[in-house]
Amino acid sequence: MKKSTALIRFTKEELQNLLVALVLAYDASCNLNQMDFAKNFKRLRNDIRKIKHDLERKERQYEENNISTK
Repeated sequence: MKKSTALIRFTKEELQNLLVALVLAYDASCNLNQMDFAKNFKRLRNDIRKIKHDLERKERQYEENNISTK
């Protein structure tokens, strides 16, 4: 399968809800011994978590820059 990119907009709250859903899906797939699904859910969870942390870091930098320029 080819990889592609897409622009998808989420709020921080939606990202958090998505992370919770992925954790639940990962746990359920482990309990049902569906390790192929578990691996994919874990990868998605890690990717979304990284996006969320990057977003929070950029927000902090933006706030710090605005405060220092005033």
